[in-house]
Amino acid sequence: MNILSKPLTDMFHEVATLGTFPRESLSAIITTIPKENKDPTDPSSYRPISLLNTDLKMYAKVIANRLAPLIPQLVHSDQVGFVKGRGTNDATRKVLALLHRIELSRTPSLLVSLDAEKAFDRVNWTYLSRVLGKFGCTGYLYKAIMALYSQPSAMVLSSGFLSSPFNITNGTRQGCPLSPLIFILTLEPLAEKIRNNQLIHGIQVGDAETKLGMYADDILLYLQYPLISLPNLETELNNFSKISYYKLNKNKTVILPCNLDLDTIQSLKKSSPYSWSEKSIKYLGISVTPLISQIYKENYEPWISRLKTKLEALSKLEFSWLGRTAAFKIMVLPQLLYLFRNLPVKVPKKFFTSLQKLLNKFVLMNKSPIEYLHYMHQT
Repeated sequence: MNILSKPLTDMFHEVATLGTFPRESLSAIITTIPKENKDPTDPSSYRPISLLNTDLKMYAKVIANRLAPLIPQLVHSDQVGFVKGRGTNDATRKVLALLHRIELSRTPSLLVSLDAEKAFDRVNWTYLSRVLGKFGCTGYLYKAIMALYSQPSAMVLSSGFLSSPFNITNGTRQGCPLSPLIFILTLEPLAEKIRNNQLIHGIQVGDAETKLGMYADDILLYLQYPLISLPNLETELNNFSKISYYKLNKNKTVILPCNLDLDTIQSLKKSSPYSWSEKSIKYLGISVTPLISQIYKENYEPWISRLKTKLEALSKLEFSWLGRTAAFKIMVLPQLLYLFRNLPVKVPKKFFTSLQKLLNKFVLMNKSPIEYLHYMHQT
C-alpha cells in the first residue's frame, strides 16, 4: 500500500483538477441480482450492482467521507437515509406519532408510499450538475464529483459471459460509495417543492406541518384534504420527472386511506393512477396500518409465523448446539431487534412465550437447559 499511495494520491489530485478520469478506470462490470417473486424473463426483475475498479472506489470513498459531515446541514430532517446521526427508527417512529395524531383527531388523511422505477439508475446528469451548483458545490469539489460521471462505461456479466461495453449516460451507480449521498441530494429539490406547495396539505401538529418521511428513495407522504392534495402532488411529481428522469412505478405506488368515507375513496380512485390498500402498506420493512392497535397484529404475528416455518426447515439440518445458537443469533436476533427499535408498541406476553418455545425447540431441541446439559454430557 505504501508503494501505491503516492501515485494514487497524485492521480486523484489530477483527476479532481481536470474533472475527468481515464476511461479504463470508469469501466464497470454489472452483475444482476434477481428480485424475489419476480418474472425471471423480465429485465426489470433484476437489481443491477456495478463492480467498480478499486482505485475508483477509493477515490469515491475519499469524497464521500468529506461530503458526509455536510449532508445533515444540506438535507432536511425528513430525509434519514445515509445521513449521519439519522436512521430508519426516526422515520418509523414518525409514522407511529402521526398515525396516533390522525387517529385521535379523526382527520381524513392519506398515506402515500412512492415507488420509483430504477431510482438510482435514472438520475439526469445535467440535473445533477445544477443541483450540486445550487448546494454551493463549485470549483475543485464540483470537478472532483463530476469526474466520476465524465465518460463511464459498463459490461453486463450474465451466465459467466460478458456483454460488449456500452456507454452510460445517466444514473448514480449502485456499488459506488458516493452514490447514496449524491442521490439524496438530487431528491431534496422534490422534497422542498412538496414542503413549500401550499396546495399539498400535510398533517398539522401544533404549529408544525409534516408532509414527508424519506429513507433515500423510500418516500412516504402524509396528506390531509386529499381531494386537493393528491392532484397537486401528482403535478409536482410529473414536473420533477421532466427535469430529473425520476419516474414513478404507478402500480407499486400505494395509497392507504385513513378516516375517509367510501364516496371520497371511490372519487379519488377514479382520478388516481395508483394502487390502493385499505389494510396496510409496506414502508421500510414494516406494515403501516390505519390504526395503531393493528400494528402488532400486522407485524409481530406474521413475523413469529415466518420464524416458525424457517426454524422448522433449519431443524432438519445437522447442527451442533453452538451452530444452532449461532444461527439463531445471526438469522433471528437482528430481525427481532429491528422490529423492537422501529415499532415501539405494546407487545403482549404471549409473543415472548411463543418466541421462547421456538428458541427451546430449535436450540435446545425441546429440552430444558438442565436436561440439555445432561444430554450433552452423555453424548
